[in-house]
Formats: sequence, structure tokens, C-alpha cells
Amino acid sequence: MIDASHPEWEEHLEVVDRELITLGINGDRTIHVFNKADLVSDRDALVNCARFRNLPKTALTAAREGDVGELVSWIAG
Repeated sequence: MIDASHPEWEEHLEVVDRELITLGINGDRTIHVFNKADLVSDRDALVNCARFRNLPKTALTAAREGDVGELVSWIAG
């Protein structure tokens, strides 16, 4: 879960990814979810940056019930 509204979200993501590798967790099964997308002033820029980094294009706001339901459906596959 990434706080999309935090100005240093990319650095936070890199730290978490490094720790997952250290723990031996396969990155292919990692789901990156951008929370607080409603607080991002330029959501398109966030999505484009995530796409550039080959991350899923999942941006949500936990406060919106539909977003959480969409995430649950995506995880359930």
C-alpha cells in the first residue's frame, strides 16, 4: 500500500521492494496499491509514473467503497 499523496512515495516504494527481496518474497506476485489517490493533484502523472515503473495501474481511495471493492475483486482474480 503506497501513500500516493506523499511527495516521496517513490522512495518509500523502493525501500519496501528492497525489504521484500531481502525476505525472499517474489516481486512477481507483489501488488502495488496507491491509496489516497483522491489527494493527488495530478492523478494522470501518478498513473504514468507507475506505468513507467511497470507497476499495476491501481489507484484507489479507501474512503470510497467502490474502490475497496474493486481491489478485493482484483486480488481474488
